[in-house]
Amino acid sequence: MTHRFHCLAWLVLSLCCGLLAAGCSSETQVTKPSVTPPPLAIQPPAPPLELISGDGKLGTADFGEQRTCTYRIRNNQQQAVTLKLIDKSCSCTGVQFPDAPIGPGQEGIVTLNWSPKVDVLERSSVRLWAKVGDPTNQERVILEAQGTIEPKLMLALPRGPLDLGKLTLADLDQDRSRLVLEVFSRQASFPAPTCKFNMPGIEVVQTEPLTPDRLTTLNAGSGYRLTIRPNKQLPHGAFLAQLSVQTSLKPAPLLLDLTGSLETSIISLSQDKLQLPPRLSLTSGYRVPPLTITVRYGTCKSCELIEVTPKLFDAKVTQINANTWRLELSLSKETSPLQQRFTPEAWQQLIQFGFDQGSVTLKLDHPDVKSLIIPITGAELSRE
Repeated sequence: MTHRFHCLAWLVLSLCCGLLAAGCSSETQVTKPSVTPPPLAIQPPAPPLELISGDGKLGTADFGEQRTCTYRIRNNQQQAVTLKLIDKSCSCTGVQFPDAPIGPGQEGIVTLNWSPKVDVLERSSVRLWAKVGDPTNQERVILEAQGTIEPKLMLALPRGPLDLGKLTLADLDQDRSRLVLEVFSRQASFPAPTCKFNMPGIEVVQTEPLTPDRLTTLNAGSGYRLTIRPNKQLPHGAFLAQLSVQTSLKPAPLLLDLTGSLETSIISLSQDKLQLPPRLSLTSGYRVPPLTITVRYGTCKSCELIEVTPKLFDAKVTQINANTWRLELSLSKETSPLQQRFTPEAWQQLIQFGFDQGSVTLKLDHPDVKSLIIPITGAELSRE
């Protein structure tokens, strides 16, 4: 009995070892128990307008230079969409859209352009943004970008902004009406700049090197102090003058705006300026509310149009009675004739960035008021 038990145990042990040996063989396929994967997470629906790519890195630029970055936007809607600009951070930012609508499920390239304007630098890093969307303004996406201003020529305004404020005839040629501008470089010395204004009545009367103490304060290697004042050729009314500062450090001049107004009791206007909406449509056109000019004292037989800036607008002056004229300004909806008034570069710049301010210049035969400048508020342009 004991012998049979030992034989049976030996047989079971041999059988188990054989089974174990067969299970370790590389030729034997082992079936693993099936595992049920977890259910897929529910993905949120894609937005109607989706920003696919675009890092917004503009790099470095000097005043007046231009840098660009691009973004890819996908249209996840069932119909084609034509993108439009809704809002943007500043007038130094321009946005260029695809020439054709973006079809359903397709992508389009939007280009953001940056052209830093001359200003007193408080920081060199600049953040820009633009809101773009569909024509209904219901769907939108925000494009963000960052750039760094590294100018060869910088400026300081030790007496405040280039604004003469409200002047009277008694203020002209007075020291209290003088403004001061400092232009300097932190890297190199340069000869005295050539400076001029684009209108009579304002002039640079003195250009002198900055003192050593002032150079130290500005951390500058070289620079000049410009003294600006009005004179008796200044036109009546509000004005926007542009100062060009040309140096050997860069081929393009620095362009700076100077504002103010000369007021007398001789001329009165129904409104101080020609007011435009924030955005003008080149396909719809626009008629600006008319402005009335009245000569209160003295004799004036004629009021003639000299210039409109920018050249987008058509202007007409009509005499109402012996002392009153009406000024009318309009934007034509015929784009092709307008475009021919500009160089291709100037037209592209205008489309992308719009304009900050404009003006209408009139010539009078009044013995005391020879010219009159009426400002125009700035606007952006759209092709809708």
